[in-house]
Amino acid sequence: RADFIPIRVAEVDRIVTLPEAAHLAGVSPDTLRRANKRKELKIIKMSPRRIGVRLSDLNSFLNARMK
Repeated sequence: RADFIPIRVAEVDRIVTLPEAAHLAGVSPDTLRRANKRKELKIIKMSPRRIGVRLSDLNSFLNARMK
């Protein structure tokens, strides 16, 4: 699991797919889906079949998990 995601300020609001977000966070996509159900992470519907996460939201989620 990553301690933080090294991102540039310009990329903070970039949206990545759920599998990509899971890879960056070092967790499974199901972990992120469960976090969404618990209202710990906001997931964005990108299209009828694709969902994603803002990098800023993912970073906040990971920081909260580390405390």
